[in-house]
Amino acid sequence: MTDMHIKERWDRLSPATRQWFLDNPGCVIVPRTITNCAAEARVCAS
Repeated sequence: MTDMHIKERWDRLSPATRQWFLDNPGCVIVPRTITNCAAEARVCAS
């Protein structure tokens, strides 16, 4: 498994996902829905 850096994928995240990250800075536990959105952004970038 490789590391995923949010700043490299930011433009591929949905507006709702971006807003969640902005509203929850430093959150250690990321909800499954947000994790899935971030994973989708990663797949689209590959």
